[in-house]
Amino acid sequence: MRNKINTFIGLVIAVVLGFFLMNREEPITKSTEAKINNSNSPSFERKVASTSEEVEPQMMTARVYEQDKQEKNLSTITKAEIKSIRDSLPNKQMVKKELNDNPHTPSKTLMSFAKQLGPAMEKAFKNKTDAQTLTRELKDCAVNNSIADAARALCVQDVEKLSGYHPDLKTQARELRSEVSTGVLKILETSDAFIRK
Repeated sequence: MRNKINTFIGLVIAVVLGFFLMNREEPITKSTEAKINNSNSPSFERKVASTSEEVEPQMMTARVYEQDKQEKNLSTITKAEIKSIRDSLPNKQMVKKELNDNPHTPSKTLMSFAKQLGPAMEKAFKNKTDAQTLTRELKDCAVNNSIADAARALCVQDVEKLSGYHPDLKTQARELRSEVSTGVLKILETSDAFIRK
């Protein structure tokens, strides 16, 4: 009985494979086009022309699907990116020390933090889910007293930038600005005045 079942399954597989192989059309290549050009049969030329018209849209659809799939994969903020942002949060004491040691250059810690935020912000501009994920992180940053005021101000500004792309974040951006400390608010107001000029 088992041998009959195995034979039947093998036969079904062979029939299905045979069907697909028989119905498969030869792809249009330069060698196929050369055969077409050398052929004197008008019906043969019409058949090949219609085949090429069918193949091109299918290939384009496949390419667009693959490109769309790749863009979706690239547009998701990963847990590793969130961890990198959290790990790069500028400690208030570290930034103060860097500025005291070298008052004429920007803090390396602040610059590193801004660099970590960049790729995540790009993704968040394009994707609402990523914007919500990043906004949670930025809000935590903005209200954390152990983080340097300049970094906290940057976090508020980034939430405000995201709200420009995702209007449902506008209320959160307004509320966040009203929750920050006086030091952070002064930085924000100075920045706002500079931007208006």
